[in-house]
Amino acid sequence: MRQQFENKDYYTFIVLYKKIICMIRNSQLEIWEIPRSLIEKESQRWN
Repeated sequence: MRQQFENKDYYTFIVLYKKIICMIRNSQLEIWEIPRSLIEKESQRWN
């Protein structure tokens, strides 16, 4: 039971993580330029 719970949390984290990346990519605000480059580097690990 515990294993299923952990897997569900992991999946939820991945979904939220990808949504955040999409939001940042779609944002044209300059304030996001630096975090976006950092997050895209991190996102390459997940892909």
